Amino acid sequence: MARTETSNFSHPTPINNLTSSVSPRSYNNSTNLTKDQIQRSDIVKTEFTAREGVYKVSSIIDNLGKFGTNTSLSESVKITLMTRIRTVVDSNSQSSSRRSSTLNNQNSITNGIDNQSTENSNETKPSSISNGTEINQPNGNVIITEILAFNVGRELIIYEFAEATQSNFGEPIDHRIYKQNHQPTCHDIVQHPDTNVLHILVGFSKGQIQYINAQTKEQKVFNEGSYLDKTKVTCIKWLPSPKTYFADSYSSGYLYIFDEQLNHQRDTTVQPSYTTIKDDEKNFSISYLKNKSKQARNPVSRWSIGSGSISEFAFSPDHVLLAVVSQDGFLRIFNYEKKELVAYMRSYFGGLLCVRIREILHQISSS
Repeated sequence: MARTETSNFSHPTPINNLTSSVSPRSYNNSTNLTKDQIQRSDIVKTEFTAREGVYKVSSIIDNLGKFGTNTSLSESVKITLMTRIRTVVDSNSQSSSRRSSTLNNQNSITNGIDNQSTENSNETKPSSISNGTEINQPNGNVIITEILAFNVGRELIIYEFAEATQSNFGEPIDHRIYKQNHQPTCHDIVQHPDTNVLHILVGFSKGQIQYINAQTKEQKVFNEGSYLDKTKVTCIKWLPSPKTYFADSYSSGYLYIFDEQLNHQRDTTVQPSYTTIKDDEKNFSISYLKNKSKQARNPVSRWSIGSGSISEFAFSPDHVLLAVVSQDGFLRIFNYEKKELVAYMRSYFGGLLCVRIREILHQISSS
């Protein structure tokens, strides 16, 4: 039988990868709360009784090797599918544009995050597209293709293809294999409207963040040495404005805002200290890194949200709302610009894992 976690989710370490197990139904009520009190309680349930038995929250590690499963501890697969729009002057520049967008495996700028060389890693791989959707414009032709990227295990793989229904992707335009102790846990890709360049972010199990410029091959590492946060990156996203800003969340329950253009590295031997500018004891607090010098440094800000690991976050298309789901079982919706909590809801059972905000009426879905 799986171990039952404490009911208030105040575990000393974040509760990750929750799963459910069923034990034979029991009619013994071990709590002094009445049924009506339980229904009104804001505490997220760690167990509930159904017709087939009792469901209990348990760590995935408790179920390894049990019930005939082959569950592994590798990170979950994260997938990105996006449309890429490129402008080329003429047909001869089309192949040149594709070659410039090809990402070659390079050694990381730090020893902490290394890409292991793969066969032909320094060669330009052929594009996986034979042609894309081409639209004639006065200032040049516009080629529309699709980008599929996913991180699985120690690998980050990126494909480019002509149509979403294409069955054979061919060779990836980039394939990176990282060290065993620095597994990629999430990623995000953006193309700014005024350029053809892909900007890539990769989060890692030790807390580091890697930035990759697809055209110049420039690479940067943030949270190098895990001086800001030593837990794994659970979600990472580019912000629409300013376009050099990105946000990433951690298993520690913190969400950080970084500026990709800030290259100054602080003294990693000194523990960072923060000044709190907003504090709602029950739901969140926002703070800034104390900085005695006048030189701007990362992170731009730090959000402490809830009492458990942040599973995922999402911004509304107009960048006004920020929705965050956590392992404490709460969905919290913030006005990002005003830094205010506007609404929240709790799950009936267990933590929440994912969230999306639709363009229509800011519809929010979570599970």
